[in-house]
Amino acid sequence: MTTFDEYKKRIDLSEYAQRQGWEKDDAKSTATAAVLDKKSQGQTQDTIVVYKGQEHDYFYTPNNSKERGDVISFERLKNGAEWKDINDKLARYVGEVPQERQLPQQVNSHSHNQAFQHNFKFQPITETEYLESRGINKTTIHADEFKDRIFNKEFSYKQHLENGVNQLGKMAPIAEADKAKIQEIGLEKYYSKPFFDQLKTVQNHVKDTNELPANYLESLKNTYGYKAPEGATDRIIVNTSFPLRNEEHVIASINRNEEYNRIERPKENAVWSSRTDFDKRPVNAVVIHESPIDSLSYHQLNPPKGDEKRLYIATAGNISRDQPVLIEKLVKESQAEKVVLANDNDPGGVKQNINIAGRLNLTEKSENTHAQLNIHDRTDARLLITINHQNQQEGQERLKEIAERFTTAINKSIPDGAEREARAVVVQNGSRSSEIEIAFIANRENLISVEQALIKERGLENHMEVRRPAEKDYNEDLKRANPYIVSYQEQNSREHIAGRYNKEVDAYNAVAEKAQERPDAKEVSAYMEIRTNEGSKKVVLAHYDRENERVVATPEFEKRVNEQHNQQGTAAIDRQQQAAEAEAKANSGDVRVVDGDGNIVGKTEYKVEVDSQGHSNVRKEQRYDQEELTREGTSGREIQTAMNKEVAGATNRGAGNVDGADLKDTKQDISQEQESKRSLSM
Repeated sequence: MTTFDEYKKRIDLSEYAQRQGWEKDDAKSTATAAVLDKKSQGQTQDTIVVYKGQEHDYFYTPNNSKERGDVISFERLKNGAEWKDINDKLARYVGEVPQERQLPQQVNSHSHNQAFQHNFKFQPITETEYLESRGINKTTIHADEFKDRIFNKEFSYKQHLENGVNQLGKMAPIAEADKAKIQEIGLEKYYSKPFFDQLKTVQNHVKDTNELPANYLESLKNTYGYKAPEGATDRIIVNTSFPLRNEEHVIASINRNEEYNRIERPKENAVWSSRTDFDKRPVNAVVIHESPIDSLSYHQLNPPKGDEKRLYIATAGNISRDQPVLIEKLVKESQAEKVVLANDNDPGGVKQNINIAGRLNLTEKSENTHAQLNIHDRTDARLLITINHQNQQEGQERLKEIAERFTTAINKSIPDGAEREARAVVVQNGSRSSEIEIAFIANRENLISVEQALIKERGLENHMEVRRPAEKDYNEDLKRANPYIVSYQEQNSREHIAGRYNKEVDAYNAVAEKAQERPDAKEVSAYMEIRTNEGSKKVVLAHYDRENERVVATPEFEKRVNEQHNQQGTAAIDRQQQAAEAEAKANSGDVRVVDGDGNIVGKTEYKVEVDSQGHSNVRKEQRYDQEELTREGTSGREIQTAMNKEVAGATNRGAGNVDGADLKDTKQDISQEQESKRSLSM
């Protein structure tokens, strides 16, 4: 007799559902997830998403977190089947469909470099303008942590448009002449963002109505665009790419430019991560963001101190079902002391924190408690907590404690007389595991209360920390810290941000540099964006005058530039003087002359001094025991001359304390010198 486990392994759940009247939505489905709708008279009544696991397929209902599971659960929840009928139904189905389900194909084993070349054609990061437009400087881009983690990749807008038109054609028939017309309009607009935004509006209309708008070509024609350069047939730019790796390979990539943000191929369980193998220091913290851009921004705003070392991980958007497993593996392999959740400062970012905090097993206590948060219709939040325990009574007690702790944390800020916003419902109380659902309104305050309560519930207080940006995300914080924007305009008036700067002098210099790099640019300028009640206002501070080949700035801006130039000059002198003083310290010392018993009979102390301009000179102080020198048959003058030679030699050699020869040797040197002079005179 076939068991339920065997049914689950053999049955393709997507195909099984379609044979019972569910319709697959190809536009929403991906290579790893099928979206299916149950319709009545053309109206969607229910939707499920089916995933292919390694052992069997499973599904979930986007609008109901309780409805999820395998083919057995599908029969119970969607068809209301009794247990006694399920086996017969599945047996009949397997008899009609004898083939075994297709498991996901395994990626052939090959190196990361081969994966880059074969799948993604990444190029070394040389074009950094996009990242600099976000305020990320070259020092950060080329830091050891991010080597071989950021790449360039050529991007064809013509090909991008062709892919979009083909996708549209799958949803509604498009005549070949109309496809060619769309490409013609795209080039005419030089593939502007308003053009692609309108194309997206057309696609959404087709999804809702299954037909093209009557005037869709005219709507594309009426969008704002730029004049294409003469003879242009395409617009090719260089993307910035971030590879997404699973445990073995690069399987996807985030590709970005100023108008484009897409993930190439399904990310599945893969994440973007920085490097930790650039030195032998241990990892202190793992910092998790939604975007690699935020990781780079965080690094630049909060550079590691001293010997601190970090591992950055980015989930490329909302965390997927399988990413926590890989993240946990990376955390444990790094042996980091702490995980820092540095996601966005909005409800979506707090939800991300909750779902990561609910899945990572960093302590023994956390291994027995897991949580998943789902939010429906923007405000209806459901936190499903699963616990492991020894027996049913223990489970019942723990469920009661969890219900009390979480509802109290959420309801504590509600004024007396107002309706409580959190309630707990026990989903199941088993002998070894149980589930409880906490329902609440998904506002910021409640989400943060749940976030803090969950970290405590799983025993992660000493292992996990939440750091929120001041703005929406850390890149917005970085932009705020670098308010001076340098941009240039093409001849067709398309504007590009070239960089963001913290100091006026850096922005001023960048205007001149960018004008030299872009001799065909219509305009190069520096400006600030000022927020007002009416919106954002652009205030131009400087521009490049090509006729006179110089930067022209507003009086106040130029004043600040000059002040900073002077400060930089003073700083350069200070650095020069510090270097001279360091050398002087190494050269300072003394020369001593001793008698046969080791007594000092003559000493020259010399010190190298540095003036305010960084110039050095030697100051000498000599002392002699004249009585002892007379007994030894020499004069202080002769000894002084001999010791001056020692001083000169010491300063030239850059030595420290230098002992001169003893008195006997010094007298011998003097005698030899005198004898040499007598010989020359003869």
